Amino acid sequence: MKQLLTLLFLSISVLSVAQVDCEYTRTYIIAAESGMKMRSQPQAGTPVVTYVMHDSVVTACDETFGAATFEEIDGHWRRVNYKGNEGYMFDGFLTRVDTPSTPKVDSTALVSTPDSTISDSALAVVPKPDTVPQVPPFVWERTERDEMPSGGRLDQGQIRGLATALRKHDLRMDSLIGFLHKLPTKGSQDSVIAWIDAGMPGGKRVAAPTVAVTTPTRTTPAEKPKEQGPPPIKMQMVTEAYNYCGDIGALDPSMNWYAVLPNEQMGNYRIKRVNLEILVSRSRLGSGGMEFDIRNSSEEVSHFLFGINRRLDTTRPYQLAPDRFYIAPSKLYPGQQLQTYAYYNQPSAANVFVSATGKVIEVGACPVIEDYTLKINTQGPRDEIVQDITPLFPSMGECGMPDMYWFGDLNGDNYPELIYVSPEENKNVFTMLMSNVNLETGLYELASTWTIEKCK
Repeated sequence: MKQLLTLLFLSISVLSVAQVDCEYTRTYIIAAESGMKMRSQPQAGTPVVTYVMHDSVVTACDETFGAATFEEIDGHWRRVNYKGNEGYMFDGFLTRVDTPSTPKVDSTALVSTPDSTISDSALAVVPKPDTVPQVPPFVWERTERDEMPSGGRLDQGQIRGLATALRKHDLRMDSLIGFLHKLPTKGSQDSVIAWIDAGMPGGKRVAAPTVAVTTPTRTTPAEKPKEQGPPPIKMQMVTEAYNYCGDIGALDPSMNWYAVLPNEQMGNYRIKRVNLEILVSRSRLGSGGMEFDIRNSSEEVSHFLFGINRRLDTTRPYQLAPDRFYIAPSKLYPGQQLQTYAYYNQPSAANVFVSATGKVIEVGACPVIEDYTLKINTQGPRDEIVQDITPLFPSMGECGMPDMYWFGDLNGDNYPELIYVSPEENKNVFTMLMSNVNLETGLYELASTWTIEKCK
């Protein structure tokens, strides 16, 4: 009887949720690059109503239907509507783009109020026509997910730069959320501050006023600031190791670190957010300096670890069999070619073909090859890209032919990163080549090198 009453209660609860009738007063954009599933109930694992692609617009109700946390992101379930389909989505992967209406203002200079936080209404504050008073800067409210600079404050120059960028992108002055959505960095608080300091598109650092000034009369159009992009992507790679006796000074544990993990059961790879741990080894194998154990904070053993100054989507798998780099030939001999891809082994304009050229003088386990060269060929954003990547290698290995260690998109531009290992006597030299579509020529640049050697 108890079980029957419990089932009846659950059925009534589910029915009541399904029959919710609310007004769709909010507008969101799908922020997850892999898209999102609209579910029939506000709970993971329930039937999928439809799939909604990245950057699609959905409307939602003001009411929430329970708190949830996914990938260390806190949020709520919301009832949404997409092209007539109704269901539920987790708002932690949504970006709200609508804001309450406010009067349109022409703000040539924005100032803050004491002890205020940045909000939609705060950006619309306008100084009196005659003076611009000197007041304390905005305080950006800190969250657990963001590492803030000292004090966590935006100065008046940063606020003015933000206002200039809002006007340039034809966004409402109170629409901070809309501006953040346009940032390639996805608008994390620390990234926004870095962008402001870097100049931002349409923005320019302006010193905070020290005295009252009169509002200037616009006579001639101001010179258009030069477009600037977000801070360049930086990456590092390491392999887990015990008794590492090399230089650890260049490693930056404060970056966003990820483990590339093989999944034997599913036959693919995935990435997971981790902390880089560098510990002094309990015992030494060599007679030199200090030795270190390098590992990740999870209990899983990685293929390798990489750090990047971006937050990445960890939901997309890499269609690479874990034994692919152990069974398949990892070297390319002259005349051979390898097709690499970002995530899935399927035809795509972003697939990169790596080919080898040269003249084989002597065959064997370590052949003698003259003029050995590795070249890549792919379709770039504008036209075809052909690049000799051989000069990017700090070492080609003892046999002059580096081994392919792994490939896949790690920086989110849909082109695969290429990771090679060059075996030498008593050491292995790893080379990470990062794709960069903004290069004047070619596609790849050297992102990181990592050397594992036998302790002396």
